[in-house]
Amino acid sequence: MELRVTKSNPFQLTDRRSCEQAIRSAATVAVLCGGAVAVRAAVDLAGALAGLSPSSDAVSAIQFFASALVFAGLGVWLYRTKMRAAALVLFTVYIAGVCINVAMARSINPLSVVVVAFFVGSYTNALRATFLWHDAYRDGAPHPPPPMPETTPDVGVSEPEAPRPSPRSDLCSSCFEFLAPDEQVCNYCGTVRLAR
Repeated sequence: MELRVTKSNPFQLTDRRSCEQAIRSAATVAVLCGGAVAVRAAVDLAGALAGLSPSSDAVSAIQFFASALVFAGLGVWLYRTKMRAAALVLFTVYIAGVCINVAMARSINPLSVVVVAFFVGSYTNALRATFLWHDAYRDGAPHPPPPMPETTPDVGVSEPEAPRPSPRSDLCSSCFEFLAPDEQVCNYCGTVRLAR
């Protein structure tokens, strides 16, 4: 028995579970981002009310509270509905906020570039995941084609094995699946076998 060690890529969307995980992660990041912004707003507001900072901090605190509410609300909306619109609005609002902050900033902190890259990666992955999830994995949607057979370096492409009929079997008259001698109804299409 051979043990294969593979590196997991968090941005690779391969199945329903990875899509749901990407959506859930981005929603969690948005809610945590809203919580962090709310804490900063509370600190600014407390400083303004105590007279430790200028009154303009009270106005910015209200803007921070509104921003926190928007991000937390978008995160909950994305988590509960897995809608493409929720992911798109979340991504767009974040990018717009980054653009406004960059336009108003006199200098850019290297740490903020890393944080922005993390958020953009998370929200972009959620955006991709919602589109894939709605196209392929939501209830009632057609499922994607089965994965391609694995290739091996020495052999090439392995062919899937065809079902082997038992020595005494017949074919279904409508779908041509193999029927065992004692089967009266085809398990695949439901056609009743005609009596001989």
